[in-house]
Amino acid sequence: MHKLSVFLIIAISLWLTACSSKSQKLEGFLEDVISLEGTKFHEHEPLKDVIPLLQQKATRSIELTKSNMGEAIQDASRSKYAIIVAGKHTIAKITDFDDVQLSTSWGTKLPMCKGYIQKKGDFEELHNYLSFIIGKPDGQRRVMYLFD
Repeated sequence: MHKLSVFLIIAISLWLTACSSKSQKLEGFLEDVISLEGTKFHEHEPLKDVIPLLQQKATRSIELTKSNMGEAIQDASRSKYAIIVAGKHTIAKITDFDDVQLSTSWGTKLPMCKGYIQKKGDFEELHNYLSFIIGKPDGQRRVMYLFD
């Protein structure tokens, strides 16, 4: 019985640490854009709780499609910050508009970004071009939030 109790305590501690680290990653990632202080995060999909805050605080938002991606990137280059969310699992921040790579999938040059993709319950950090972080155009909803 004692071994089972110890196992349960360790399992719960690891689970709480994973939940906390996801929220801490999001808070650190967005600290220069918006404050997430006091936000209660969904244990499995913490990005779900960030999206309404992005919507509320953004100067403008653009639902990304293949046909408007080039124009959206131009709009983003005139903003202080550009945050892109794909589904409830991926978030990216444009970090360099001069370092670009042509994306044949999106039909335009896409900038360098930093982002997180939630895989296997945790956020995997990425530094890559936007197309590699948000994937190819498909039925998934992708929204760019612009902040002045």
